[in-house]
Amino acid sequence: ENEALKAKTIHGGIGRVFSSESKADQSTAKGKGLTEAIIGIQANFVLTTKNAKGQQCYEKRDRVTAEIKNQEGHDCATEVRVKDNHDGSYKVSYFVKETGRCQAVVKVNEEEAGGSPFSVEVTPRQFRPVLSFGQQGSSPGMLSNPWGVAVNERDEIAVTEWDNHRVQVFSSDGTYLRSFGSKGDKQGELNRPYGIAFGKNKNIIVADCFNHRVQLFSEQGEYLSQFGSKGNLDHQLFHPLGLSVENDGNIIIADSNNKLIKMFSPKGHYLNKFGGEGSLTFPFHCIQYEKYLIVSDTDEHCIKVFDRNGIASDSSIFIAFHLQDNNSFISSESKADQSTAKGKGLTEAIIGIQANFVLTTKNAKGQQCYEKRDRVTAEIKNQEGHDCATEVRVKDNHDGSYKVSYFAKETGRCQAVVKVNEEEAGGSPFSVEVSPRQFRPVLSFGQHGSSPGMLNRPWGVAVNERDEIAVTEMRNRRVQVFSSDGTYLRSFGSKGDKQGEFDCPAGIAFDKNNNIIVVDGANHRVQLFSEQGEYLSQFGGKGNLDHQLFYPHGVSVENDGNIIIVDSENKLIKMFSPKGHYLNKFGGEGSLTFPLHCIQYEKYLIVSDRGEHCIKVFDGNGNFLYRFGKEGEGDGEFNKPQLLSVNKAGHLMVCDVGNDRVQVFDLSGKFMTKFGSKGDKKGEFNAPVSVAVLSDGRILVSDLGNHRIQIFE
Repeated sequence: ENEALKAKTIHGGIGRVFSSESKADQSTAKGKGLTEAIIGIQANFVLTTKNAKGQQCYEKRDRVTAEIKNQEGHDCATEVRVKDNHDGSYKVSYFVKETGRCQAVVKVNEEEAGGSPFSVEVTPRQFRPVLSFGQQGSSPGMLSNPWGVAVNERDEIAVTEWDNHRVQVFSSDGTYLRSFGSKGDKQGELNRPYGIAFGKNKNIIVADCFNHRVQLFSEQGEYLSQFGSKGNLDHQLFHPLGLSVENDGNIIIADSNNKLIKMFSPKGHYLNKFGGEGSLTFPFHCIQYEKYLIVSDTDEHCIKVFDRNGIASDSSIFIAFHLQDNNSFISSESKADQSTAKGKGLTEAIIGIQANFVLTTKNAKGQQCYEKRDRVTAEIKNQEGHDCATEVRVKDNHDGSYKVSYFAKETGRCQAVVKVNEEEAGGSPFSVEVSPRQFRPVLSFGQHGSSPGMLNRPWGVAVNERDEIAVTEMRNRRVQVFSSDGTYLRSFGSKGDKQGEFDCPAGIAFDKNNNIIVVDGANHRVQLFSEQGEYLSQFGGKGNLDHQLFYPHGVSVENDGNIIIVDSENKLIKMFSPKGHYLNKFGGEGSLTFPLHCIQYEKYLIVSDRGEHCIKVFDGNGNFLYRFGKEGEGDGEFNKPQLLSVNKAGHLMVCDVGNDRVQVFDLSGKFMTKFGSKGDKKGEFNAPVSVAVLSDGRILVSDLGNHRIQIFE
């Protein structure tokens, strides 16, 4: 059981820290969607959160989630949504996408609800008629040759009428709501309207076929603008028929008699086109789905599929889709097979250290080119096809070059798959050999003293998003801030107990606003400062009440911005809001002996307990799960473990102060490696206390007894 709990730390998304009255095993789920579903039809059920007594209860911060999985454990539903009714009940809806037996896994605060998982039998869709509306005529609500139909996010239905030269809008049950348009060629008039769609701003877009134009109306039917006129120039149209809207809001028009598909901006500016003689005979409609453009060609009685550059697909099998807005149409000069990628990160990488390469987009002639709408992507996969890197990022240099960076998280051979507009770049996939990390010392700064830039027993260390390094000094009773190369920038604080003064400052962290949070240990409080060191506020005070502290040490900031304080002498971990309001706590006598630091990673809280020479792991509610380590000097053993951090590869680093080293573990507590030993030479330590990570993956360690900060690669 202990091993199973350990294994769970490796999985799951970023969690939150909070205490809730709701109990997952008491909570209940009811509804048809827990036992049966039909492909493509919304299935529903209701989850009710309950307390330990089985009574319905509501906690605003409860997290209710649902997953619909097939027998192989893959997602088998789309649009899984949870609606909070703010009374302890939650409406869960989803659309299943495959037949057979599925499982609905329902959780409250990461724990499965009573009865979960539920077995759901999914049946094929029968497309049974359930409603019709309209009859021949011209009165409101009556129809004469209805042609185009579109639906907005409120499920209002807009219909174009060929013979009545108007647009009518109905509710989802067919109730007439409003109409606009009449026969003519003036603004707001229509002559044989065909295609219709709702734009991203809820405006209604109408293909005014016999006027050879497209008109835009507000959702209430007020005329806004138009574009197009009869002709064969790029901005002109000749009997436009179908239209649709792509993800960026651009408008796709089937310019039928010109045998073209044309793209226009939301304001009607011409962008690009494809098709023409020999490619399309009489295109009627074009929609975008994923990376494809799908066209119905009336005269050839077929469906044609093109890539987003308008190049015909080799596929001979065509499928009808519901349009989803998840990809943008791109017509680009850039050619993937001509584009090139270069850099060390394409052939080698080191676990947890940033690897980089540069992708250069090129045209058909092999010349560097830049298109603002190009999409450059990269994936780093292992031999099993799973992601083997974190923080894969693409930075657009706006000149046709893109800096790609990532952090490898496992050794061995990986593949870097690099794409331009969904097509693989020249040379892709690239084979990358990933090596273990050596934790080589590359820089140290600070020496014993009290002048700016000098250090006297540096304790806590923290890094902000600009890679500025903040350090607390126990003996100088101040905070100093350095650049990532160790250059002194500024300092604040002095000895005392007034606002902005310190007595033995310990833990330090940057919050979500880049403010600096300092644990003022011997003053039994926490102080908040601006990033420039201006005093903002404080909380705490000596004592054992919930809002008080007694020699606090470590501090960290959780995902929601709440502050985690280790109230060491009270043997507690306490959570406070960003403004210092007490929220909750866990630990106490029998649970923790002398906690030093607590960090949140994924859905767990990881605590260093100096008094028991071990690391303890708790769930998000503060319930104990498992521990690892014991007193000693062997691998995985500790002598007064201090502060913690998780590196870019997702590995836990522990400052083993009494053994003068830093140890590295996976998140189940398995020892991986260590670095450092007793001494004052480069890479050696005299009481390493705190550890932090720079944006490029390098590791900072506060070397307390040597009065310096060391940086390791």
